[in-house]
Amino acid sequence: MSFKKLFKNEFYILTFIGVIIYFLFDIVSVLFLLTLYILPYLINKFNYSSKYYSDNKNHGINNFHNLRLGGFIIIIFLLISVLNSTSTSLYLSNDKNIIYLVTMISIIFLGFIDDILGGVHYLLKFNILFFSILILILINNEFIFQITSFEIINSFLQFKVFSIILTVIIISGFINATNISDGANGILSGISSITFLLLFEETNNPFFFIIFKFLLIFFIYNTVFSRIILGDTGSYFLGFLISTVCIYFYNNFTFSAGILGSILIYPCLEVIVSIIRRLLKKRNPLKPDNKHLHNLIFYFLENNLRLKFSNSLTGVFVVLIFSFPSYLAYQIIGTSFNNFYWLIFLTQCIIYITIYFYLSTNKHNA
Repeated sequence: MSFKKLFKNEFYILTFIGVIIYFLFDIVSVLFLLTLYILPYLINKFNYSSKYYSDNKNHGINNFHNLRLGGFIIIIFLLISVLNSTSTSLYLSNDKNIIYLVTMISIIFLGFIDDILGGVHYLLKFNILFFSILILILINNEFIFQITSFEIINSFLQFKVFSIILTVIIISGFINATNISDGANGILSGISSITFLLLFEETNNPFFFIIFKFLLIFFIYNTVFSRIILGDTGSYFLGFLISTVCIYFYNNFTFSAGILGSILIYPCLEVIVSIIRRLLKKRNPLKPDNKHLHNLIFYFLENNLRLKFSNSLTGVFVVLIFSFPSYLAYQIIGTSFNNFYWLIFLTQCIIYITIYFYLSTNKHNA
């Protein structure tokens, strides 16, 4: 359920949010909000196929169908904004944008096909992701993971084959991580909006602010009205963009591993824990399930506290615990004191493990 049940009139809520967005951003942002609101009604009105909607099997904690085209709408408005701006460009130099955009488009298209068809075989998706990323980093060395704080790992990274393999694993793994973590209202859009706001504040690149703007609006809409989700199009797009951007600025010493790790910890922990859990149960580690931490939190809130807006509350809780503290620390100490971010990272790991084991063994949490 969503927060909308707390209010009597959606129109007033939408108007209030729209006015705030207009004064914070611009008219295009308001049009984006209206598109998110109106599109589900239009698709229902004209009786389009239910294949555009998620269900409990694909998006485990939803109690109703959600339109899976949120990521597609974000990309369309992002493209419109970039094309209409003369000062906005990608963070790469112009001569390196083409192969990067081709790779991004292929990954977005894979997610879009998955949304439209309602599921592409996991091995086919894995192979397309693997070879798309491999081609990108073979052509552009700026995305190859180059150095760490550990000399032992650095000695291995001197061998280009090892660094290439590690980079492919990191990028493809994070794309799958974002796809896994997009299981409750606002989780992925909330974490991503914080990430791109941080990137904008540190690099002053307008491209990152535009992405932040649309993600923040989507986060608000997703948690308040809950009729549309990012879908695989959105999760693949954000997973690819965030992982490549972070590797690029990490290699350029703009950000430390500590601050990036503490902001992006939730999707990373989810994919690692999911693989370990499935292997221990002798299941295919690439096949999805509904045993993630956000699933367990949702079940607890709904079954024990009987909250009608448990889905959105789950997403907000995850963002506040696993990403926001690092952004708050950044506002206070900046990118210095890397060890402090590792302390946050360690604390978040302990919190994750504690909550996970408590909820997974709670007999009422089913």
